[in-house]
Amino acid sequence: MAASSPRGYALRLLKQRLRSVWEIDQALLRRQVPEEERQEIITSLTEAGLLDDVRLARAWVNDRDRFQPRGAIVLRQELMKKGIAKEIIDQTLRHRLEREEEPIDEYGQALQVAEPKMRLYARLDPETRRRRLGGFLLRRGFSLGTVRRILDA
Repeated sequence: MAASSPRGYALRLLKQRLRSVWEIDQALLRRQVPEEERQEIITSLTEAGLLDDVRLARAWVNDRDRFQPRGAIVLRQELMKKGIAKEIIDQTLRHRLEREEEPIDEYGQALQVAEPKMRLYARLDPETRRRRLGGFLLRRGFSLGTVRRILDA
């Protein structure tokens, strides 16, 4: 297997970070790899356990929760951009809320994200502070109900 082979290229991409089936397919398509060969490469990488959309989705959500908390709305959009199937996204976000080891409390997570902004906006008039904080939290993907709870607290 030459380093410049389509399979070698796909493996190099996977060495950099986890990627979805769609991302690998698109990368190979950009390299003008024929459909049949792309499917063979994807099948072999999947069978070898190197390509797994469920694992990618869970890892993406876990990393986001730990390092850059986002609400379910933004997480869903990010996973969709990676070509993850709707069913896998739904399952991953459901697992996020139900996992035994550390379930996600969206309100607590939103409050944690909002605290630095609350200090930053402290000198603003109440209406401007409320508008800016609400917009910030909504852009981070937190639900309207969660945002309202924080703004009303």
